[in-house]
Amino acid sequence: MKKQLISISIVLASASALMFTSCSKDPEKTTTPTPIVGSSGFYVLNEGGFGKKNASVSYYDKSSKSIVKDIYKNANGKDLGDQAQSMYIYQDKAYIVVQNSYKVEVVSVSGFKSTTPSVLDLGSSTASPRYFIAINDKTGYLTDWESNSVLVIDLATSKKTSSIAVGTGPDELVKIGKYVYVLNGGGYGSDNKVSVINTENNTLAQTINTGDAPNTLAVDKDNNLWVLCGGKYKADFSGLETKGKLVKINTAANAVAQTLEFGSASDRPGNLIINGTSDMMYYEYRGKIFAQGIAATALDTAAHVLKRSFYALAYDPSDNYIIGCDAGDFKGDGKIVRYKIESSKVVSTVDSMVVGVIPNGVILK
Repeated sequence: MKKQLISISIVLASASALMFTSCSKDPEKTTTPTPIVGSSGFYVLNEGGFGKKNASVSYYDKSSKSIVKDIYKNANGKDLGDQAQSMYIYQDKAYIVVQNSYKVEVVSVSGFKSTTPSVLDLGSSTASPRYFIAINDKTGYLTDWESNSVLVIDLATSKKTSSIAVGTGPDELVKIGKYVYVLNGGGYGSDNKVSVINTENNTLAQTINTGDAPNTLAVDKDNNLWVLCGGKYKADFSGLETKGKLVKINTAANAVAQTLEFGSASDRPGNLIINGTSDMMYYEYRGKIFAQGIAATALDTAAHVLKRSFYALAYDPSDNYIIGCDAGDFKGDGKIVRYKIESSKVVSTVDSMVVGVIPNGVILK
């Protein structure tokens, strides 16, 4: 259930035969959704089929240019679970959010073996976890669709200590200074806001209106937050009721600084990523990938850099590669494809590798 559109498909399919898957800031370090960057390799999170319990993690070793599949099962002798949504690395631990298994697995980055305890205690057996980040050495935040809140986790005990009510369907989140910004993507419904949490007291500071169905975010070199919004579907899903938008938020003022609207009323933009120097963004729209400079005052949806789309995108700054996650038929193993980038343009296809079922994210080590 990486994308909201896939999530809607899951709800519809479940009714029949479950056929588809769906204010100035403190000078603190910015924490992004992929916080640890290196050049030795990277992880690929494989969502797995809805209800199939075949989620997995693959590892790409750059030195040998090879993929090691299912490293969680290899290390622990058991399956990861049903639909891995996201994965986050903090210090020596990896937190793997497995949404349909209602859990967050915790493993050691060295060896990928389960820690003790091996899962976070979310305080509910029906939580629907989505994304996790560590705020500091003591505290983590986890978005939860079931309660429409951010769960506050004590990292020493791995237990939920409190929760912060936000908008509908909270998803990706990022820390900039003392604030955490949470996309309210709507989950199985709709929403159009970013919630701003003050991490000094774990309270909701304010909400910022964006476009409908915000789906991905990026932080630029000036600490502006960019939010890509897909737009709201009509009740019969025949098209969009509202168009997609790319929204720039000035985090020094916690206010919208720029809104760029897409032209199509039938196509949703998604998969916003940013390069290693944090000055050039990439996103998908109408089956293509486009580049967008952070200083641009209009969307350039005419000159695409790649004529294809993916289930998920990532940017590897150590190589200046875009990595696309290709889910294939959403049944068998998918693959990742790497593209070399120069001057914001795709100049060559580097390689492609088979991974697990429905790859939905790349986590840089």
